[in-house]
Amino acid sequence: MKRKWIIFSIALIGTTVIALAGKLFINNRQTNTGPLPEAKDEFKKLYSRFLDPSATMYMKGIITLYDDSTEKNIKERTDFLLFKQGDNIYSSLSSLRTYCDGKYVAELDTVNMMLDVFKVNDSLLKVIKNPVMPFDNLFTDTAKMQMRGTVSEDAGGRMIQLQTDFIPEVKCMKVFYNPSDYILRSSKIYWWQTPGLMEQEKDAPVWVTKIEYSYPVDSGPDIPAMMRDIFTIKDGECIPAEKYKNYRVRTNL
Repeated sequence: MKRKWIIFSIALIGTTVIALAGKLFINNRQTNTGPLPEAKDEFKKLYSRFLDPSATMYMKGIITLYDDSTEKNIKERTDFLLFKQGDNIYSSLSSLRTYCDGKYVAELDTVNMMLDVFKVNDSLLKVIKNPVMPFDNLFTDTAKMQMRGTVSEDAGGRMIQLQTDFIPEVKCMKVFYNPSDYILRSSKIYWWQTPGLMEQEKDAPVWVTKIEYSYPVDSGPDIPAMMRDIFTIKDGECIPAEKYKNYRVRTNL
């Protein structure tokens, strides 16, 4: 169960995992010829489209875990939603929910009946709003932990394939997107079924996680209102709503 949620969680942020790894660098040696752009430039544009602190992000989709590379036998499937607008952030992955209104962060687990609430301090809010992306260093070949990227055409769109030393359980990751507006269409993560080996055979068995994205046209969730429906803060104490009164509550206020 733990490994399954690790897979789903990494899959959910699979397309942004580079940005979340402060020590990660990308080796920009690639085999592209002709007019295709370099992986470095494509990643910058994808980052600007979805991870820039001033950008609004609103996407939902389906994450599917397949038994092997044929993508015929489904092991697990779940849906997700991500919304970010200024200080307001909301994400859902199956039974897990995370809310942030710029003042508090709440994490809700409806299966294990747990509610975690903690106050957002200035340093955390700064990280949320202004993540550091040292692109001048990311795309070098001098790091111990490297990534290698290639860009290719794919069915009227474009695909960037990444291989990383940062997550040894991953064979590679593919991100499919529209080159006109850098909207993500889908992504795939190929996981070694026998992780931990120093070297993997080229045709060693893998699991495949496929993420399919869609983009709602409504204005998005009212996160402060959603949080008020879960808990209130009174005299420094977190008081869960009636619906959650039997939940285990943990706080850091």
